[in-house]
Parts: sequence; structure tokens; C-alpha cells
Amino acid sequence: MALYILSSKRCTPHFLDRPIAEVSEGVTFWASYVFFNAIFPKLSHDLPEVRMAREEFLNDRIKEEEFEHRCSMARSKIMNMSYGWNNIGFTICGALSLAALAGIGANDSTAQNNWGYSVSVAVCTGWWIVLAIPWFLWEKKRPGPSLPPGDNYLTFGFKQTFFAAKQAWKLKQTFFYLVAFFFLADGIGTTITLVMITQTQVVEFSATQNTYLIMVQGGSAAVGVFGAYWIQRLFNFRTKIMLQATNFGCLLVALWGMIGIWTTKVGYHNLWEFWFFNAQFGFTMGAQFSYGQAFMAELVPRGREYMFFSLLGIVSKGSAWIGPIVCSAIVSHNDNQWTAFPFVAALIFVPWVGIFFISEAKSRKECAEYLAREATSLRKVSDLKDSQGETDGF
Repeated sequence: MALYILSSKRCTPHFLDRPIAEVSEGVTFWASYVFFNAIFPKLSHDLPEVRMAREEFLNDRIKEEEFEHRCSMARSKIMNMSYGWNNIGFTICGALSLAALAGIGANDSTAQNNWGYSVSVAVCTGWWIVLAIPWFLWEKKRPGPSLPPGDNYLTFGFKQTFFAAKQAWKLKQTFFYLVAFFFLADGIGTTITLVMITQTQVVEFSATQNTYLIMVQGGSAAVGVFGAYWIQRLFNFRTKIMLQATNFGCLLVALWGMIGIWTTKVGYHNLWEFWFFNAQFGFTMGAQFSYGQAFMAELVPRGREYMFFSLLGIVSKGSAWIGPIVCSAIVSHNDNQWTAFPFVAALIFVPWVGIFFISEAKSRKECAEYLAREATSLRKVSDLKDSQGETDGF
């Protein structure tokens, strides 16, 4: 977020002059974010309610559908709790930045305002370091399996990615979701970029004003995520229903920007619209981030979360260049940055419709068949090694 706003200082309608900065930020942040999220489906398997559901299922006290529903709710719970607390920290960090801006007198002059952005980035970096160092120092060591013979850390990741991509073809529902997410993530990400750039222009690059709006966004995301999970529990909604509701909200955000093509009364031309955008952020895009990951967990073979979540990360960020480049061409041709909103609206609309045709029930069946095939292959390899050992013994 800081990158979007900081780089918007020199943004004109040709707003994508900063690809190197965005690519660097995207690769480093999303690489850590994806693997951070991959652990939550695994953690949900050990929640008390899931253990109880598993025991009841094994003792024939509940049906498989009820067992899967409880597991799904547990995955939604842990994903939403994580993202909710994430945004509480985000809001606190914004408050610290606001205090720093007041301390240096960011509103006193243009020079102090510009300096305020650098100070805010430094405050956010310090906040990250202070909270990250204890984790690295005191995290319990949980070593994974050693690298296979002949592999190394530089090449193993690429091999695993290629292997995961091949497996996705065998899991049709998972594959369809990856394709949908490819466009959906790009549409939502580019929409946020468009709104943030327009916001910075409307507030005349005021660091203080932008920080107020960011704090509203963080608070909204925390309330929205916790609230979405509360609604899901109250009405017993499936994760897919929650995801599609948030996707529709993201579509409305893009459609609102389209109105700005024909009028300056609404469509992200006024300050009040950005207060509203950031206030509703948590109920649309904020909740979408957590439910987009939670739904992926519904479509992944158990025990293979890291492999498929890494593929999800590659897919979602691999498309991140499409929206900005196309929008840049549209804006350059029309000399109106609002003309990019119809394109991002289409990027959200098409996968939103496609996700309706993805079935969690079919996915569970495909995942079970996948694990069965994998187990059979491992037995064959084991039997082959045993037979070779016996031959060598003779």
C-alpha cells in the first residue's frame, strides 16, 4: 500500500512508469504471503472442533457431508482470524505513521509532506522488524524432509512447481479455480491500484490524509473479515457463497469507477468517495482475500497444501502484469484514467461467473482419487526397490 501511494507522487494518466518497483514488491511480498497462508489449512486439521468432528465421523455419528462442512468452517475460521488480526496490526502501524507525520509537521510544507512518506515507510519497516525478529529467534524448529538426492535448493522449487502444474490437470475443479483466480486476482489488484492512484491525486498527495484513509481501510478490513465469518457461522453459509458475495462486492467497486468516465459528480472524483471506498474495503476486497485462500483449501488434496498454494501464488501474481499493461494502453489512448475501469470490471466479472460452476463435492472426489493414485505409485516404487534389493542379494 505504501508503494502504491508513494509512487503515485509522479503518477499521470500514464501511471505505470514504475514496473520495476511493483514487480520487486510483488515478488517478495507475495512469495512470503502465499506460504504463510498455506500453513493455515494444515493448522485447521488440529483444531478441537475438527478433532471432535473426525471422531464423530469415524464412529458413524455424523455423515460425511456434515464432517466436511465442519472442516470447511474450521478452515474459514483460521483464515479469517489470521487476516483479521493482520489488519489490526495494519491499523496500529498506520496510527504510528500518523504520529510520526504529526511529529515532523508533514502538513507544514510540500517538502515536509514528501519527507513524511519516507518517514512513514521507515516506521512501517521498523514495525515489521520489531515483530519479525522474535519469530525468527524463538520459532520452534520443525524441519521438513531432506532434499531428494541430486537436487539442490536453487532448482528444487522449479521442479516442484512444474510437478504441481502437471497434477493440477488431473484435478479439474482445482484447475478451473486456478484459471479463474488468474484473472480475478489481476482484476481486483488493478482495481485497487487505480483507486489508490486516483485517491492520491484527489488528496493532492497529502501524506496525512492518505494515512487517515489507510487507517480506515485497515479498521474496515478487520471488522469486515471478522464480521464475514460471524455471518457465515450465523447462517451456516458455505465458503463458496461467502467468496462469491465478496467477489460481487469487488465487481461493484470497479463498476462505480466506470461511472467516472461520464461524470465528475461520482465515480472516484470526490474525497467522500474515498472515505466510503476505504470504509467498505473490508466487506468486499478485505474479506475476498481471506475467502479466496479459504476456498482454495477446499480444492486441495490433504497434505499437499504447500505445493498447490505455491501454484496459486504463482498463478495470481503471474497475471499481475496483464491488468496494468492493458490499462496503461487504454488510459494512454483515451487520455482518461477512468476508462480503465471497464476492463478491470470485466476481469472480475468473467471469473466470478465461472466460479459458480466449480463443485466442492466433485473436488473432494478428485482429491481422493489423486491421493489413491499417488499411494499406488509409491507402492510400486517401493516394490521395485525391494525387488532390486533381493536381486542384488543374489
